Parts: sequence; structure tokens; C-alpha cells
Amino acid sequence: PKGHALRTIRSRNIAKALELSECDLSAPKVEEFAWGYRVAFNQVHTVRGRRTAVPVRAGYVHVQMRKDGTVFQIVNTLRHGDKPSTLGKLVTRAHAIDAAKSALTEILAKAKLAEEEAKKVSPLGEKLGSVKLNQIIAGIDLSTLDTKGRLTQLISETRPLIDKSSPTVQLVLSTHDDKMEPIYQVSLSVGEPRVLWGFLVHAKTGEVVHNANLLHFA
Repeated sequence: PKGHALRTIRSRNIAKALELSECDLSAPKVEEFAWGYRVAFNQVHTVRGRRTAVPVRAGYVHVQMRKDGTVFQIVNTLRHGDKPSTLGKLVTRAHAIDAAKSALTEILAKAKLAEEEAKKVSPLGEKLGSVKLNQIIAGIDLSTLDTKGRLTQLISETRPLIDKSSPTVQLVLSTHDDKMEPIYQVSLSVGEPRVLWGFLVHAKTGEVVHNANLLHFA
């Protein structure tokens, strides 16, 4: 499957349509299904000063084929934009993880505060608290509800739990405004409450630029 998929995307017409001349691809990975195979090529970019190529976030070519080798679908999510020749000075992975932990601590503390307020103002508060409010209030300013510093207290109580989380981190390039920038992809998982949250941390500034709940079926 690997060789067949590679020959397929390198054929003149397909390579031109995918604009492969502007992209480098990683070694393919194969998944087998009842109907055939899916071969995935991750887009990568080589920069000076790094021993290995840097993956491009969400940049892929997926080749779907039947068992007999008939290719029935090619999915292209390759990213295009100005590519850096070097990455320059980056914050450390530890810094990125700490920034993500601080952000998750605030998200969960706000969720707890929202749950407490819901219980005060509505007989449905108990039910509202059970529908994973932390999935819907990220980014909402609850400071107006922070009577007597309750949010600050909740942040202090939540941080030790987050410090025990299991982090994963990967340096990638992410396209924004037709420019590829270095980003740390960080995910944090907690056992109780069940949490799996993803963060994008800018690798030059250390700022959390995006977050998303990855636990869709809690």
C-alpha cells in the first residue's frame, strides 16, 4: 500500500493538482480496514538548526484504496504559506506545558464557579452542573460573579490537581495569515474529573493562542 500510494500521488497530474512541488511529506503510515487501506502522509518542513523535519499541523495527504489497490479517494489538507528557514529562539517545552496547565486550571475553576452560581439561582442548578459546564464556558469572563475572591480560591484549589495531569507536547508549524509559525501542541489529561484538553502555545511568545476540549464523549 505504501509504494502504491506514493506512486499515485507522484504521478504528474495528481502531483500538480496537490502542488507537491511546494511540500515535503513524511514517510507514509498505513491503516488497514475491512474495505482496504488508508495511507497517510504528514506534511513536514526542514529548517536550519534542527536535526529532524518539523511536522505541519493538520497538513496531510490521505490516500484511500481498496484491497486490490484501486484508489478511490485522495484527501488533501496540505498547508501553504511562507515557511521559516530557521525557528530562532523558542520557549521551552516545559514552559509550554506550564502555560497550558495554568490555562486549564482557570477553565476548570470558572466551570466550578459557574456550577456554584447555577445552583444558587435555579432549581435546575444540580442538573446544569452535571452537563459538563467546563465544555461551554471557556473564555467567558466570570469576574462579576467572583464575590469574596471565590474564583481565586478555586484556581488555588484546582492547580494541584492539574499539576498531576499527564501532558504530551509536540513542536509543529501552524499556518496563520499565510505564514507558518512554530507552535507547541500540548494535551493534558486528568482522571477525575475526566478531562482531556488540547492547547496551542506559541513557541516564541509562550502565549496560549487556542484551546479545545478533546473529550467529546465523557
